[in-house]
Amino acid sequence: MEKWPGSQEPTETGCNLALNAKNPYFVEMAKDPVRLRRFQIGIASMTKGKGFEVEHFVDNYPWDGVGEGTVVDVSIGHPIRQEYQVSFQKTA
Repeated sequence: MEKWPGSQEPTETGCNLALNAKNPYFVEMAKDPVRLRRFQIGIASMTKGKGFEVEHFVDNYPWDGVGEGTVVDVSIGHPIRQEYQVSFQKTA
């Protein structure tokens, strides 16, 4: 935050500083299969175990405030099951 105050650039992040990287985080991550796999396992752990099921998000997010649009699942290799995929249409 001190180096790039208010930046919205994908190459001006704490990860870029920590990794001494010039590319966006996921570009750097893709260069190292071991690090990428470790990241995938870590992210996957966020949906494992009691209380971390994706249903909690789907059932409890304030969807009414989304308005018109589409929700995009950006999960890594484990997309939300089909029955939880949703899109929205504005109603009158």
